[in-house]
Amino acid sequence: MMVKLIIFDVYGTLIKADYADGVIRLGLRELLEFYKDKLKVTCSDGPEEIVGADLESVGLYRDFDMHYFADSLIRSSRTLKNLGKICYEANLPTSEAVFIGDNFVGRDEDSAQQFGVRFIKVPQFRQKLPPYSERLTHEEWVIYEDSQNPFSFESLIGKL
Repeated sequence: MMVKLIIFDVYGTLIKADYADGVIRLGLRELLEFYKDKLKVTCSDGPEEIVGADLESVGLYRDFDMHYFADSLIRSSRTLKNLGKICYEANLPTSEAVFIGDNFVGRDEDSAQQFGVRFIKVPQFRQKLPPYSERLTHEEWVIYEDSQNPFSFESLIGKL
């Protein structure tokens, strides 16, 4: 099925997880341009006032059709991003959506599985590697970006 809705995690995916310094991930502008006829949405577990300001500061806020923040999370035994709500409000079945994220603490992939949305895991975009103890804690979920060979969204052009 052709993808009609592209949902992006924000921190660690579009902008750096540890420092919003005005830098966006390589190839993001090219990917957004290539998929300009698709519905593009951000979904973050952060509060609207902070995430919105960070997206605005890097010039991305207006490049997306809709934004979802911490107030759309499902909080139960496992906190999930409500991708079902996003698809519902876009009037599209989950089979026509894809979610792209860094999968910090497993939340992105678990959210996609919960709602039957295809998931693409990208390396976490950071200013610097986290402390060793944090890497050990999260290594089962997160792929840390190789600074010598950084991930570019251009690798996804034509493949969604």
